Amino acid sequence: LKLMHRIALFSSDDIRLQRIVPFVTSLLQDSEPIVRASSISVLASVLATVTSFPPSDAQIFPKYVFKKVAHLITDASLIVRVAFAKNMAILAETALRFLDIGHSVSLYEAVAGRQSLDSSTKDGNVRATKNAIFSEEAASLLSKQSGSYESNDVVNKHQRDDKISS
Repeated sequence: LKLMHRIALFSSDDIRLQRIVPFVTSLLQDSEPIVRASSISVLASVLATVTSFPPSDAQIFPKYVFKKVAHLITDASLIVRVAFAKNMAILAETALRFLDIGHSVSLYEAVAGRQSLDSSTKDGNVRATKNAIFSEEAASLLSKQSGSYESNDVVNKHQRDDKISS
């Protein structure tokens, strides 16, 4: 396990996720408590060093890692439970980072997909959005909330501009 940990430090993130993590998680089922305890420490350390991963691996913690380490909470050996408790914070922080990065990537892809629309569709979407935002109902709500006629004038100006451009 120490050797695997050292190899992981000099390996790419793909190797860590596709080769080292599965091997280390398989050792979480070992019959020797010291091996299980060392495995959880190495697993937490290796996963914490991963910096880039494909979007498909963003769910590695809830779908794979947490299922593999769940039995360690009630392990018969005290050394395994202590190692699990010691590394739980590292695993939780790393899981949060993976999910945040995965969520950011999916948002970026969604925005990039919208920007690739052709200009006519884009113009139609902008016009529809403008109409929805500056509808009569929105104008009346805005004027009721602000209590000023200036905000109503701004909304009406946008509606007139939109009708002229259509």
